[in-house]
Amino acid sequence: MCCSCLFLSQCSDLRQFLPELVGASAVIVCSIAALCWLQWPVSSRGVLAAVLLLALLFRLLLMQRVPELSDDLFRYLWDGLQLLKGINPYAAAPEVMIPVSAAEQAVHPLINHPYLVTIYPPAAQLFFAASGGTVVAFKVLCVAVDIGSCILLALLLKRQQRSYWWLTLYAWHPLVLIEGAASAHIDIAALFFVLFSLWAVTWQGARWQRLAGPVSGVSLATAVMIKLFPVVFVPFFYLLLPHNQRRRFFMVFIFSCVAYIVPFLPQLSHAIVTLQTYVNHWEFSSFSFRLLRTLFGSGQHARLILVTLFGCIVVSQWWNLQQSEVTFDRLAKACGRFLMVFLLLTPTLHPWYALYLVAFIVLAPSAPALTLTWSVLLSYQVVAVEHFSGVWQESSIISFYIWFAPVLALLLTAAAFLYRKKQRC
Repeated sequence: MCCSCLFLSQCSDLRQFLPELVGASAVIVCSIAALCWLQWPVSSRGVLAAVLLLALLFRLLLMQRVPELSDDLFRYLWDGLQLLKGINPYAAAPEVMIPVSAAEQAVHPLINHPYLVTIYPPAAQLFFAASGGTVVAFKVLCVAVDIGSCILLALLLKRQQRSYWWLTLYAWHPLVLIEGAASAHIDIAALFFVLFSLWAVTWQGARWQRLAGPVSGVSLATAVMIKLFPVVFVPFFYLLLPHNQRRRFFMVFIFSCVAYIVPFLPQLSHAIVTLQTYVNHWEFSSFSFRLLRTLFGSGQHARLILVTLFGCIVVSQWWNLQQSEVTFDRLAKACGRFLMVFLLLTPTLHPWYALYLVAFIVLAPSAPALTLTWSVLLSYQVVAVEHFSGVWQESSIISFYIWFAPVLALLLTAAAFLYRKKQRC
């Protein structure tokens, strides 16, 4: 694993080494899976320190890379620079603004979709501004919150009374290393606050339990105001809280979201137009969407079917949870299932969307989910093709492979389970 990470850190341009990237990441994922499957009996603070130390080392190796597989970082820096100047980032699209400072002039030509107003919520803007508009500072912030996520997962593993070796599924996962340390996606920060909210939900004892609802509500609101997707966790975390904390959780969550939004009004409404464009027209590497669009002859019909199906699955998971006592293990499994379903159904499947699933694999291990967090890296094929040919051309067969790999793992897992059951009988 160390050799694989060192190799990835030394590649001149990851877009030119995509097969090697996929192969090295496969070596790391398989090694981590074997490490966890061996069920090492030793699980102490020394083990945790070793896991965290290697996690930091891997991230430092990849921090030196410039963003190659995604250029979202330059939009982050532009938004942060505008906020530092006292300009509302939602006021206008970058293409109609004139860069003044040297930092703005360096970032402006690299912004993707400059004709659109930023889509990132208010808390993300504060995070962008905290970096001071520099790549190094932003990556340092991302690595810091990523290590924080590792620590939170270790605390949650301790609550589950499980070995710290399971933390390697996140701490050493190649997807996390690439999207966090190398590409510096803002989802890393959102995930930290999701995990902090989940950790607060599990607080025990009369002294701390009284704060569980408010602290969890503020943290989850911050996650939603960094990236909108974590809003799906609200009904699940709500169920895990004690009854006397649920109202506090919900009220603090709403109040915190409003507190983030108000300072950016009224220009914040411009981001809704960008969000509508994303929802109605964006697509990337989704086999389910491509299949339904071919069958029904309409992208809008395909989106409607997928949204309805995902909504039904979330509601069913939430309903099943509340039918009996809601335990932490049951909630983790439910969240892992609907995250995997989301990735298989979403019309836009960027690799960094799978970061949330990687974290919940630690809490609720799943072979199909782990397979998906690796296969999603295949979607970078389109970036490699564009680098060599200058043409953005997605491959339907690659989308199928991304979808088929976890489905095959699910079938093999089910077959193995049935075989063991038959042997016991």
